[in-house]
Amino acid sequence: VVSTQSTGFDIFVLPGFQEKMKLQRTIVLLFALFVLCIESVPVRPKRPVRPIGDGPSWSYCSGDPGYVKLSTFDMSPYPIHKGQQLNTTISGVLGAPISGGQWSLKIKLGIFPVITERGDTCSLFYKCAPSNQCPCAPGDVVGGVSFPIPGFALTGTYSGVMEVLDENNKRVLCIDLKAQVGKKKKRRSLKAIA
Repeated sequence: VVSTQSTGFDIFVLPGFQEKMKLQRTIVLLFALFVLCIESVPVRPKRPVRPIGDGPSWSYCSGDPGYVKLSTFDMSPYPIHKGQQLNTTISGVLGAPISGGQWSLKIKLGIFPVITERGDTCSLFYKCAPSNQCPCAPGDVVGGVSFPIPGFALTGTYSGVMEVLDENNKRVLCIDLKAQVGKKKKRRSLKAIA
């Protein structure tokens, strides 16, 4: 036991006490870092149609999903290839007639916007009743868009929103997307590292 009198009070310090305190502080800091890392792991979308490894996953946007009941949303090639043309295809059932409007597709990696595409709703739906062009009557519809993927795009999982509005700016369709650009890297398990 060591006695010190620097402030007029006797302080007794047990041998090895300071090393134990440093070790405890280190353990607490490592645990806090571990918790922060776990909290930063992205959450999967709420209602995916299929796993992201098989193709893009999608779910209706929260709130008003619009009046198209979507049956498929697909991208080819998948996974998406950098520097190539991406073709998207949608199909579903239109619940009300449309004769115009605008669509937008916004894709980002994390918080960074990467691609923003816009167009005319009539150019999006290329197969609909009665004449396979706008105006479209309620019923089955097929559509899609194509656009280039930049060669500098980073490999990773991208998220996006596709929104389709009619001629009165009423929502026809809104979906949240997740898609893979490039091949996913395989993660090593902790057992393999240890």
